Amino acid sequence: MKKKMKMRLKTDQRFSPVKRLAASFALAVMVFAAAGWQQATAHKYYAALSDVTYNAEAGSLEFVHRFFDHDMELALSQETGTRLSFERRDEIEPVLKAYMAAHLSVTVDGAPIERSWVGYELDGNNLWVYEEVPMATAPRHIAVENTMLMRMFADQVNTLNLTVGAFRQSLSFLKGRYSGELVIE
Repeated sequence: MKKKMKMRLKTDQRFSPVKRLAASFALAVMVFAAAGWQQATAHKYYAALSDVTYNAEAGSLEFVHRFFDHDMELALSQETGTRLSFERRDEIEPVLKAYMAAHLSVTVDGAPIERSWVGYELDGNNLWVYEEVPMATAPRHIAVENTMLMRMFADQVNTLNLTVGAFRQSLSFLKGRYSGELVIE
């Protein structure tokens, strides 16, 4: 008959408190390093959002665009061949205004519209751009061509949400699919 041997380890003798602390620290470093590596290699997404709202009270079509500030800085720098930064507002604002006009065209009820520049602001990593168009009556049909940031990022996705009264619809723009239209019913 075999005797079962019980092996009893005294953990406090095999691993001193200092060794246990060092092992815990090493494990924590490996976990954080692995998490950081995953984040560093994670797929970055490129997206912009435009909310377009008909404001009947003000008699205007209002545009609010959201971009990642560093994405737009890169695009504007590429357009001009000069390193631009939102820290230098007087240099970047006219370039941003021209970029918006060149890369977003909107036709309302068959007629091209020219958006009036309201301005922009930074909020953390977000760039908010504001534009508007005086419009006495609600639009019935909107056609959009949107190439913003498309030259810069192959995976860029731009979404435009349109709100006219109770009507709310969206368009998505991708590389190769730059235009779309909405009929307001």
